[in-house]
Amino acid sequence: MYYNNESSHSSEPEGIGGWLILPAIGLCLAPFRILLSFIKDTLPTFSDEIWIPLTQESSSVYHPLWKPLLIAEAASDILLMAIGIVNLILFFQKKKFFVKMIIITLISTFLFNILDIFLVSLIPQAFSLVKAEGLYGIVRSFLAGAIWIPYFLISKRVKNTFTE
Repeated sequence: MYYNNESSHSSEPEGIGGWLILPAIGLCLAPFRILLSFIKDTLPTFSDEIWIPLTQESSSVYHPLWKPLLIAEAASDILLMAIGIVNLILFFQKKKFFVKMIIITLISTFLFNILDIFLVSLIPQAFSLVKAEGLYGIVRSFLAGAIWIPYFLISKRVKNTFTE
C-alpha cells in the first residue's frame, strides 16, 4: 500500500547538506585549529625563555604592553575554543539559536582581528613580526562573514534545518 504524507515530505531543502556541509566541516575543525595554534604559538610565550625577557623592564625587548597582550591572547584563544565548541553543539542539535550565534561569532571574529592587529601595532617589535599574519586574519574573517552571514540569513536550508 502506498502512503503519501505530504506534511512530512517537503520539497524544500533541509538538514545538513548542500552548502551547509562547508560550515559543518569548518565548525568541526575550528576547535582543533585553535587548540593547535594555542599549543604552538601562545603557550610557548609563557615559558621563562620568552616571558621574562618580554615582561622585565631591564630587558632590551621589554614593552609595557607585552604582559597584557600575551595574557589577552591566551584568554581569547580559550574563549574562541569554547565558543567554537558551543557553536558545534548548537549546529548538530539544529538549534535555532545557532544562526544568531554563528553570525555573532563571525562579526566578533572580524572585529577581534582588527582590535588584535591594532593592539599588536602598539608594540613595534611585535607588529613587524605579525603584520602579514594579522592582515591575513582580518581579510579571511571579513570574507567569511561576507559569504556566510548572508547565507545563514537567506538560505531556505538553514531556515528549514535550525528549527528547534
